[in-house]
Amino acid sequence: MVTGLFILIGFLTPIFSLLAAAECVSVAVLGISRSWSLLDSKLIVLQVIAGLIAIAFLGPGAFSFDARLFGWKEIVIPAAPHKPEE
Repeated sequence: MVTGLFILIGFLTPIFSLLAAAECVSVAVLGISRSWSLLDSKLIVLQVIAGLIAIAFLGPGAFSFDARLFGWKEIVIPAAPHKPEE
């Protein structure tokens, strides 16, 4: 629950999303499941893991704690080099 809360508020998002993905892998491998668990299906577990890995690579949002602590990141994509006309 702590990892989910930290992902929700955007605190150290890449770290906690990978930790949550590891938790989902352990649920899938060890077969730990309860009747109230939403992770009963292996397909759902794989989808959750894929989503958490995507969140880890994309990072926190603009209004997260990470953005307030570390500042906004701007990605500048340079213009493509022009091919000479033949």
